[in-house]
Amino acid sequence: KTSYQLLPVSNYDLGEGVTFKAGENQANGEITIKREGMAVVNYLLPLQLGHCSNESIICRDEVCYLQVGRTYTNPIISDKSVPDPSVIRAKDGYFYLYATQTKTYWMPVYRSKDLVNWEYQGTAFNKATEPDLPGGGAFWAPEVKYYKGKFYMTYSCLNAERGVLLSCLAVSDTPDGPFEDLYTPWFDLGHSAIDCHIFVDDDKAKTPYLYFSKNGNQDGYGYGENYVVELKKDLSGMVGEPRLVSRASQPWEKVRWNVNRCNEGVTVIKKGKTYYMTYSANDTGFEFYGIGIATAPHPLGPWTKYDDNPLMTTDLSKGV
Repeated sequence: KTSYQLLPVSNYDLGEGVTFKAGENQANGEITIKREGMAVVNYLLPLQLGHCSNESIICRDEVCYLQVGRTYTNPIISDKSVPDPSVIRAKDGYFYLYATQTKTYWMPVYRSKDLVNWEYQGTAFNKATEPDLPGGGAFWAPEVKYYKGKFYMTYSCLNAERGVLLSCLAVSDTPDGPFEDLYTPWFDLGHSAIDCHIFVDDDKAKTPYLYFSKNGNQDGYGYGENYVVELKKDLSGMVGEPRLVSRASQPWEKVRWNVNRCNEGVTVIKKGKTYYMTYSANDTGFEFYGIGIATAPHPLGPWTKYDDNPLMTTDLSKGV
């Protein structure tokens, strides 16, 4: 059974209006529907429309109504620079977005009810809690995980004195911060390790795992390899040695083989008994940078890449 609503006056614009000529039952005109939010709503109309210019609006012959929803216009945030965004949904019903620092904003935090309309909440760190990085290096690519009643933020940082990229961990009681640094760096394996992702399994122990990317340069090319390791229950360190998850191996990941051989940026979810991983491959900012998928029977692997990767790739002609 379909539920209909009347279209509120504030949600449409007739422009110059619709005019009928004497003796005719059709007219030309335009009506613009204005609505915020992503939920699909059926608006009952007192007239039958002949054409809709937006694929998210549906006209039905048997009932005169518009089905409106899931519309948005990019960019959805334009008041500040928000690269490397990550999003969580908190228990208060809001989505929270975290982004890389800029010269002005120390990791901006936004809040939204619908993933389209975002409100700036402040920064993840303030002057009292901002990390103290050796050499004054930058930090970027935050990701937040709710774990045991607290919000843990992983982020990548530059140790400018050593010239290596490392990973850090901060914590907050609330999703909007302020976050306080726990470990800067979180771990140091003697090489660059970034793009951390915390995954908590649904086993009886609720075991936490850490995925990260080992990055470096050798023989004239840059490389990235994804690793996984079990974490201590308090997230203070690793249990055992990291295991290799993936490296550049498929044809689409070898398009600039003499320049870049990279896998990075893991995210893991579980559906049924299967673990699904998305990852990025190739050279950031260049053609063919894309997203692949792999599956495994356990968080530690073994991981098998999809044969029909990539899921999507950069399209420089569209600026994407």
